[in-house]
Amino acid sequence: MTNATSGSRRRLRTASALGAVSLGLLALSACQKPTPLTTVTVNGDSVHTEAACYHDGKAIDNDKLKGCVNKKPDVSLKVAQGDRVRIGVEPDVADHGWVLYGSQQQEAFHNTYQSFSGDAFFQSTQGGAPSDKAQLTVLELKNSKVTGVWVVKLKRS
Repeated sequence: MTNATSGSRRRLRTASALGAVSLGLLALSACQKPTPLTTVTVNGDSVHTEAACYHDGKAIDNDKLKGCVNKKPDVSLKVAQGDRVRIGVEPDVADHGWVLYGSQQQEAFHNTYQSFSGDAFFQSTQGGAPSDKAQLTVLELKNSKVTGVWVVKLKRS
């Protein structure tokens, strides 16, 4: 009687293990590949964000790009006057090149990390008063075409 119970337990464990492996493979096949992350750091505070728009290295058409650039950010950071804003991108993004939307920078960055004056993001309004909110937008470029967009909200503290 002991052998019969031992054999049925073994079959049950084997069937359970096969079922778990099958469900795991099914779950993995249903997942989308995550988009690259961009990290923004001010002092000791950091936020990570996935792309607002990303087409796995393919160009985003101009009609959709406008909506991507204007998309409301999911994350935000506080920036005091004089703070440095540090932006980090994944190596694949750096390899293609990236720029800040609205920046006067002519050449794309090809490094994974860049530091900027936080004050540069808060432009003066027409009345001369500086804005207390800004949107930092990173654009990935591939062959001069935008292939990814990341947005982070910056707030004056």
